[in-house]
Amino acid sequence: MIQKDLLKNYSYQIVIGLILLLGFIVRTNLYWSSNAFEDDECRLTITMLDKNLWQMFLPLGDAQSAPPIFMFLSKILANLFGYKERVLHFIPYVASIASLGFFYNICKNYFSKKLTTIIATFLFSINLPIISYAFTFKQYSLDVLIALVCINYFPKIDIKSLDIKKLIWLSVILMILPLISLPSLFFIAGLFMLNLIKNYK
Repeated sequence: MIQKDLLKNYSYQIVIGLILLLGFIVRTNLYWSSNAFEDDECRLTITMLDKNLWQMFLPLGDAQSAPPIFMFLSKILANLFGYKERVLHFIPYVASIASLGFFYNICKNYFSKKLTTIIATFLFSINLPIISYAFTFKQYSLDVLIALVCINYFPKIDIKSLDIKKLIWLSVILMILPLISLPSLFFIAGLFMLNLIKNYK
């Protein structure tokens, strides 16, 4: 009985590992093969060219908008390695790879059946719109990652039980998150609402 359980567990880990590997390979292959900007990416790149590093925290203009920290880090990479497709796609690519792990962790925590976790992780790994974010010079891939991070950690946070040090750290993180991903504001609001409901008397 124990051997069967171990065999099932090993089989499950192997299947999940293969699915995550598939997602990694697909994203990496498309990242390396993408060698041209689309129109909207060109506009964002040109906007970035005309500004210095600290102007990334100001309105971009030219009907373009992106989180300032995303633009700031992209500007640093571009200044170091050149305004090339792979350089400017690097942050979206890394965010897309990291999203695979966070999505699997969420499935593992919320789904009781391993088969459900396998199916959900597989569908996320081969989801075409999410894959396309990995080689697009926009903040979409980062938005997905931050959303998954918030879903992963926010439900575990009980603000009332935090000491001063942890409360300060949480405050700093919550101030920085919208500068990385604007949709994180919805999750921050959800965090406060959840804590209000949990601790309301």
